[in-house]
Amino acid sequence: MHHFYAWLSLVMSIFVTITIIREFYKGAKAREVGTGENFMEAVVNLTLRNTRRYGGYIVHFAFVLLFIGWSGQAFTTDGSSEMGVGDTMPIREYTLRMDKLGIEDTPNYSSDKATVSLFEYGKKVANLYPERRVYKAGQEPQPTSEVAIYSTAKNDVYVVFAGATSDGKKAIIQVFYNPLTMW
Repeated sequence: MHHFYAWLSLVMSIFVTITIIREFYKGAKAREVGTGENFMEAVVNLTLRNTRRYGGYIVHFAFVLLFIGWSGQAFTTDGSSEMGVGDTMPIREYTLRMDKLGIEDTPNYSSDKATVSLFEYGKKVANLYPERRVYKAGQEPQPTSEVAIYSTAKNDVYVVFAGATSDGKKAIIQVFYNPLTMW
């Protein structure tokens, strides 16, 4: 049922956006004819002369963008897998391939690192480098995750190195697919 409300929100967002564009277009065309300004000047001056009305449209459009982002959360997908070198994991239109696992030890921290190739519809689009660090400073070790994010205008793919198997030959990788969201 939550997909129904997400789709309803998206349809309403499209309706509001079209209405706002139409209002700006009609007002700018009328101003263009009345004053002789070019279209872009008319849009700017229209907004500056009638800030209450057109400023309200801009605020409504900002809310449309928020609702589109919130609606996209209904379509979020996540997954987790133990991955060794060469293993793959599909998530929506993407496939992750584990290319390399490694360990790094520095004076401040030690880390398990992964090199992951990201494919969209079979075409490589990015190399991602998630890692799990354990900082040595302080009384107790402090683990953190250094996430890898692939961001586009239509979605984000968020990759986390959650840990390693007991034998250290595989990484536990968590993936979050967030549509209609840009970090």
